[in-house]
Parts: sequence; structure tokens; C-alpha cells
Amino acid sequence: MVLIAIFEPFVDKSKINGYRRVLGYHHCCANSNEKIWCFWNHLDHSEIMEDNEQHITIKMKNQATDKGYLVSAVYAKCSARERRDLWDSIDNINNFWDGPWCIGGDFNVIMDPEEKCGGNPYRASKSLDFISIMEACDLMDIGFTGPRFTWCNNRSPQKRIWKRLDRVFINDLWANEFISGATRIEGNSMWQLPSKLKLLSKRLSQWSKESIGDINEEVNNWEAKMLILEDMDLQNNTGHDREELNKGYAEYSRWLGLQDNLLRQKTQTKWFKEGDYNSRYFHSILRDRRRKLHLHRIKNTRGKWIEGDEKISRAAIKHFKNFFNLNYQENDHRIINCIPTLITDDDNVLLNAMPMEEEIKNVVFSMNAESSAGPDGFNGKSSNPAGISSNLISLPLFLISLEAKG
Repeated sequence: MVLIAIFEPFVDKSKINGYRRVLGYHHCCANSNEKIWCFWNHLDHSEIMEDNEQHITIKMKNQATDKGYLVSAVYAKCSARERRDLWDSIDNINNFWDGPWCIGGDFNVIMDPEEKCGGNPYRASKSLDFISIMEACDLMDIGFTGPRFTWCNNRSPQKRIWKRLDRVFINDLWANEFISGATRIEGNSMWQLPSKLKLLSKRLSQWSKESIGDINEEVNNWEAKMLILEDMDLQNNTGHDREELNKGYAEYSRWLGLQDNLLRQKTQTKWFKEGDYNSRYFHSILRDRRRKLHLHRIKNTRGKWIEGDEKISRAAIKHFKNFFNLNYQENDHRIINCIPTLITDDDNVLLNAMPMEEEIKNVVFSMNAESSAGPDGFNGKSSNPAGISSNLISLPLFLISLEAKG
């Protein structure tokens, strides 16, 4: 598959087919405001899924392999307010598409202060919407070759500004289909670490399904096999049957151990000691945790109890909408002067000091190895000394320095 996208061609759309023939492509299209032209080859079927002023998304299908691919060409607006429509559109695509996806172009926003040179200092808050939508869609930057910056304002040297506005993102399914070997992750530590962990988690999950399978199903299968092996040993009473029974016990114990570790992580039981397998006990704790975390009813602002998941969600949304849209009131902060000062100047210097790498390591390595996996899919064992990386150290330092600048 070969596809190119041209942004702002400054040519009437009626001439697009002429350019297609000159460039030697089989297919072409333009978006609604004619600022994005796409040309591609070697696919049997194509369909425009989304077409608006900031991007065009094409679904392509190869009839020979019966596989579908999604390609989005982006030419974003200059203002953050107008780009919100683009982020919403990308999020909508992510909700219905579960196949290989590549999205690239001019996003008109950078992801990291290092991607800008010249001008006023860059505020990281400007990138939050962009970074958030890319993370929510599980899209990763594939990096680049060539010049570091892709845009320049072409002003005088004193007023010249350089930025990297153009980039390409892919999801994991696209990477599995078209990319082999290591994937290069660009950006600062705040972006690199979660991107690497997300990619690693998906590869480990895929490896687990292919190499290990369903642990609970394997335990049930070996329970049934052990009954058969025990009956054969009682009936035949031969050395071969006894050897097969012992091998079966060893394999059955291995699967029970894997199930035990899995349930222990899900239940977050820290005090349990090694011993007999307690699958039923762990399941009871897991059910109890889920029961406690489930919201059966809440009380609304009128003091009335609300039941049912849909009604509870509507009441919660209404509450926080009202809470975060309250009219600002000027407060007299002089009242806090009556509170005595308990923190000395030395204490304040110590609290604001940049932590040392050794301190961060001590905190990370003290995490419970058997803890339940967090939102990134990793538990405390994945952050042990053998697996520590420079990103894990530099990420907290980056966040602290960002907070200090803010």
C-alpha cells in the first residue's frame, strides 16, 4: 500500500485527477475544504469514512486478504478551540474502529517544549488535549528521520520560530501488520514511558494468549485429566501409569500456582503466606471487593435516593456540572493570617528541593510486588531493580520541574 497526502495545494479541486495521472496513482480524493489531497495505490476497495475541514479518513480494504485499514490525513486549525472539533472526531473514529489505523499530518500543536525553538517559552498546558486524545486512542508516535523541525515562520533571526507540527501515529494493530523489530518512541520522558509501557503491555498480553492461554480453563482441564490418570493408575497399576500420574500432578500444580498468583494480585491480599492453594478463598475476597466498590444507590441534591446505573450516572454528571460551573466569588484571604506558621524556612527549602534519583528508586522499589495491576496494566514487580529504566527515574523529575515552572 502506497499513500501520499498533500496539504494546501493551492490548486482547484477539478485538477486533482490530472495530478493523479501525472503522479502515477490509481485513486485520489480531497476533503470538504479542498486543503487535503490524498493519492494511493494497490488496494481493491476504498471508502471515505470521515470528511471535514481538518481531516479526511479513508477505509481501505485488500480483497485478497480481506483486511481493512484506516488512514487519516490531518490538517488541523491554528486555534485550540477549533482543534477541539478535530479531537472529538478522532475520538468518535476510535469508538467504532477496531482495526489497523494510521493517522498523520499537520496537527498544528507540539507535544513537548523541546519541539519548539525561539519565541516565548512554551506552556505545556497547550498540549494536554492533543496528548490526552492520542493516549485515549492508544496511538503512538512512530518517530521521524530528517530535520528536527517541520515548520518555520520565516521571520528575521531575532523573531524566528521553529516547531515540529507534522507527525504520524499508529495503533498497535498497524504496528503488528506493517512494522517489524523495535519501535522508536519520540518525545520527553512523560510521553515515552507510558507509550513504552502501553506497547509492552499489549505485546505481553498477545504473548500470554498465544503461549500460556486461559489459566482458569487450563486448571479445569487438568483437574479432569487428573481424574482419568488416577483411574488408569488404579486399574492398571503399572510403572508407566504411575509415571504419567506423577507428571500430571506436577503440571497440575504448576497451573494451580499460576492461578494462585493471578487471584492474589486481583484480591490485593498482602498478608497471605505460601501454603495450600485457596482459589475459593481468593474468589470470595474478589467478590467482596467488587461488592464494596459497586454503587447501589446515591442521594441527589434534593435528598432523594437514586438507584440504577443509568440514573446514578446522570445524577453524578449533573452534580459535577453544577459544581464546576459555579460563579466565581472573590474571597478575602486575610482571614488565613490568624493561622500560626508551623513550617520553618529550612523545612520549606527541604520540601521544595528536587528529589535525588536514589530517593525515587527507593520509593519505586518499595512497591508491593504482589499488588494489583494499575491503569497501565503493571504491578509492583514490573518496577523491580532488574527492570528499572532511565525513563522511570526521569519521569518524576520532569513532572516536578514542570510543576515548579508552572
